[in-house]
Amino acid sequence: MPTQTFLNLPKEKQNKILESAKLEFSNHLYEDASINRIIKNIDMCRGTFYLYFNNKEDLYFYMIGLLKEKMKKTIKKISKENNKDVKKIFISIFDYEIKNKNLINNIFINFNTNHVEKIMPPEIINKEILNLFDFSKYNVNDDDIFVVIHILNTMLVQSIGIALKNNDINKIRNMYIKEIDLILKGIERGNV
Repeated sequence: MPTQTFLNLPKEKQNKILESAKLEFSNHLYEDASINRIIKNIDMCRGTFYLYFNNKEDLYFYMIGLLKEKMKKTIKKISKENNKDVKKIFISIFDYEIKNKNLINNIFINFNTNHVEKIMPPEIINKEILNLFDFSKYNVNDDDIFVVIHILNTMLVQSIGIALKNNDINKIRNMYIKEIDLILKGIERGNV
């Protein structure tokens, strides 16, 4: 988390720092990302950086937290645009993530067990998320809806990860759609 000093900065200055960090993390893997390049890009002293963040990891996970918040808003918008249709929502999320390729790609490449817990904690699927989907046409009880969303989300993350490492994104996208269809057809018939 950033320090209170960072949070007290004007939004314009915060955004300048975050844009420089986004550029760095988009162009370099986490291990190769450099605080020196981030601060050089915005003409900031190294000591000043440490007034705002404890270290590179602190900045990295703060940025991922901001991306998660942005993604929550995007999912709400996608849900509304697709009338809460489960399949359309997950396909739209896949497409959205693929468009934001550079930073997302590096986040996926940098995944390790510490990152997974910080990026996608178990409580990510909550009542608020459930309200974004219409499961009324499926034969699934409320408790199992959590499981279905978890499965679809896991498949989504895996498919995005594969697509980002593969030149044939359409092939991966089509496979992901088939996987969604299999899961949804199964719960439509009550085979869970």
